[in-house]
Amino acid sequence: MTPVTHDQFGTSSIRGDANPSPQLPRTITVGQYFLHLAVSENSPPKILRLLADNADIDQPNIRGDTPLHLAVRLKANECAKILLQAKANPSTPDKFSLLTPLMTAAKIGNSTIIPHLIDAKADPHKKNGQGKTALDLAINNHQMQTSDVLRTLVPGLNIRKPKSAMCCTIL
Repeated sequence: MTPVTHDQFGTSSIRGDANPSPQLPRTITVGQYFLHLAVSENSPPKILRLLADNADIDQPNIRGDTPLHLAVRLKANECAKILLQAKANPSTPDKFSLLTPLMTAAKIGNSTIIPHLIDAKADPHKKNGQGKTALDLAINNHQMQTSDVLRTLVPGLNIRKPKSAMCCTIL
């Protein structure tokens, strides 16, 4: 059994020298999974051990994030690369905002991980709940370097044109 420790704030962590077993519990507290915890600690060795123990790579946590979503959002890019190499799905939307890991990377300007997501077959044309693509989100959030990376990696990718444009003049 993997030792789990708790600090004075009640935060759980996995001991680095632990040896995972097939009976490893999948949850620590409601909605918190060991793989998510290893990502939040930015610990590639823990992620590798958990994956070797058949942790569910695409299991969403209580927020609806897969470990890959979390790694991208935290800019834990080495963790994200490990998850992608282990075949984490790069096009799975989260449960609430329907953002894929690629959309999240574009929105927050994590341009370093975008080539790896594209190589893993993330869909750059997929739209979130508001009909926006990763490129739309990068531009709307003033992530120009990220939008340039997307345009370079996906030829022909363009921002969607608004259906109507309105202009108002206040007198």
